[in-house]
Amino acid sequence: MAPVIVETSFLLSARAKADLLESILRGGLAVAELTPDAYGEIKTIVLKYADRDIDFADAALIWFAGVSGCRSVLTVDERDFSVYRLKGNRRFEVIGWQ
Repeated sequence: MAPVIVETSFLLSARAKADLLESILRGGLAVAELTPDAYGEIKTIVLKYADRDIDFADAALIWFAGVSGCRSVLTVDERDFSVYRLKGNRRFEVIGWQ
């Protein structure tokens, strides 16, 4: 998703950003797009986790996990993703960034 590309880019050098974009262009990474109705659902997630000051990318990932069924997330934000819940109170499978 574009919000994840933006957040990931924050952690990368200019060369690494260019490599990431090149990988997307070559089909090495699939980028799911947000549907227009996703924004309302993401807004609900933002309000649900307002006490954690959730950012847009994290809320979009929670939304995407809900629609895709994918529960694994690679993140440097293990603390928040250990709190976030999916439908049915399911937890994310957090893959720590090392």
